[in-house]
Amino acid sequence: MIWALQNKRIIIINGFIIDPINICNKNEFFPITIYPIELLFHRGRIAIAGIQKDTQKLFIFSVENSLQFTLSNQLFNRKKYEQIYTQQLSVCFGVTEPINNIVHQKKLSLPIVLENF
Repeated sequence: MIWALQNKRIIIINGFIIDPINICNKNEFFPITIYPIELLFHRGRIAIAGIQKDTQKLFIFSVENSLQFTLSNQLFNRKKYEQIYTQQLSVCFGVTEPINNIVHQKKLSLPIVLENF
């Protein structure tokens, strides 16, 4: 995976047995060809993140034994996809696709601490 990132090579995801990240994408057809943009570290897992070749949709796959992939020698222009990648990643809460496209404004308040209670 690191070789593909450093050398701007396409990765072909052939399938996975269990993927805890792409819960919404279980029905995708394989193989999925992605342009890898970066490695992410999320909740103790390393994931490869990139843009799908055909749909230009963000995909994130956990790098583990159940991931079945092929590294190709096909080059791609990373600069061409960085803006699309950054835009799609910026609207994700965590690393999965949102259920809807609504961004909610939340205000967190600290609980009141009672001293000598």
